[in-house]
Amino acid sequence: MTVMVRRRIWWLALCLALGLGLGMRVAHASSSDNPRLRTTYRQRTVYHWFLARWADNQIVCDLYLSREGPPTLEDVRRGCGENIMRQWQRTPACPTASSGCSGLYLVFGGAYEYTEAVSVLLDPPQMTISLPGCLPQGDGYYYCASLPRLHLEASEPVFGEDILRIEVRLGNVQTSCEGSVCEVPLRQTGTEGADLTFWAVSSLGDTSARYSARLRVRADDPARPDRGPWHVTLVSDRLPTAACANLWGALPPEGGLPAWLRTPEDADALATDAPYTYLAGQLILFGQVEASGCADGGVLRGGAASPCGLEAARGQLTFWQNRFDNGIWLAAQKAAVPPTTLKRLLAQESQFWPNRIGRAGEFGLGQLSLAGTDALLLWTPEFFAAFCPQYLSPSRCAAGYADLTAEEQTLLRGAVMQAVDAVCPTCPLGLDFDKAEDSLEVFAYALQASCRQVDQVVRNLTGQNPGWVSNYEDLWRFTLANYNAGSGCLAAALQQARAEDLPLSWQSVAPLLDAECPGVRHYVESLTR
Repeated sequence: MTVMVRRRIWWLALCLALGLGLGMRVAHASSSDNPRLRTTYRQRTVYHWFLARWADNQIVCDLYLSREGPPTLEDVRRGCGENIMRQWQRTPACPTASSGCSGLYLVFGGAYEYTEAVSVLLDPPQMTISLPGCLPQGDGYYYCASLPRLHLEASEPVFGEDILRIEVRLGNVQTSCEGSVCEVPLRQTGTEGADLTFWAVSSLGDTSARYSARLRVRADDPARPDRGPWHVTLVSDRLPTAACANLWGALPPEGGLPAWLRTPEDADALATDAPYTYLAGQLILFGQVEASGCADGGVLRGGAASPCGLEAARGQLTFWQNRFDNGIWLAAQKAAVPPTTLKRLLAQESQFWPNRIGRAGEFGLGQLSLAGTDALLLWTPEFFAAFCPQYLSPSRCAAGYADLTAEEQTLLRGAVMQAVDAVCPTCPLGLDFDKAEDSLEVFAYALQASCRQVDQVVRNLTGQNPGWVSNYEDLWRFTLANYNAGSGCLAAALQQARAEDLPLSWQSVAPLLDAECPGVRHYVESLTR
């Protein structure tokens, strides 16, 4: 072994020792800063190999393995790069160093023991919120026969530690409860409700997250607030509440949700029996409906059914427009959007026939565009986290969509578009209905992405929670407009309304959308009618 090699090994040992010392000090500092950071130490062995050139004995690459045995080609590729791996792979066997060998040779540099610091972040306290004695009616609504009270409970997952107290701020009033349970009697609020914030304090020296909610309490006779029954609307990220309401800080309307925003009890309640002419026309064209008795063949130019064709298709229409109901229900529940809204959106976009391709290249049941996939991947981290690792390495996906390269973003957008395209030349009717069913989750999350975009647009414009400057129904109308035309059109219309000192209501903004994006108002009002 040359002197140069021995020096290299001595320097490696010194670096390991110094690096270990620094790592241990950093870990201890982190532990004192964060009471939930636990650091343990374990002995590890690192095996040092290096590749050098036969020609001049110069080291070209160091390899450090956590196992015994020589490195594999894959080890060399990961540690030294593709070019050096190829050189090593092409190096012929060399019997002695004096025989004029070419290429690279492998040398074992030794094994070194070191102490590894392993840090684990323990789970923070968790909290639940409920309204005991009140009957949930769906979408954040509760019926309370007796005076309602909030029940807050916290749990400390770290063994040997406890919850010291719970802090609650309702409107301008703050309440503190000793221990892990807190009961807060409620009084009637205004129709706009009140902000609620709550958190738990742990004996470990830190707190839970600060959870936010919106609360409205109204007596059956608001003029007699001390007499029941009471109607409570509660929206919180600790509860399965009306979709996007917690994000916006917007309470659903006091009198109940309109039909297009409701969450029915089960998928069967999503069933419809609408005279969808495009769906009827496709059923005739693909041989699922016999319309030879119609003088026009039952189909008009463009693919929609004629009145005669629609009548012929009546028997099939009900089945076809409801065949995806269970999938719509499940996808909407997963993405936290109203299932009725999602079904109406799909009806508006494709009338439940998956082969439709829009003028701008939109695909599938929900007519997703490339711009729509961009918004989906950027604004729904839950969807991105599940979808990205199917195509990119987990380390690349961990950076988030915005930090991917342009090529990686293009790859993912294309993959999403392919996931919603159910056209299948070898399938019956030329459609893969299983793939269409799987694509429902994509469209549900795309709707959620629009809800999130609306939140950001309004916050950027006003500096306030969207729920303070608009109402729940109109924020959903803005969301549908955003889905249809993109955030640029909506932002321009909202900005103009703000400049003209108009309220951010659908009534004020819709005419402004006509100028920015003709057709959007008709789209939204047809869907919500």
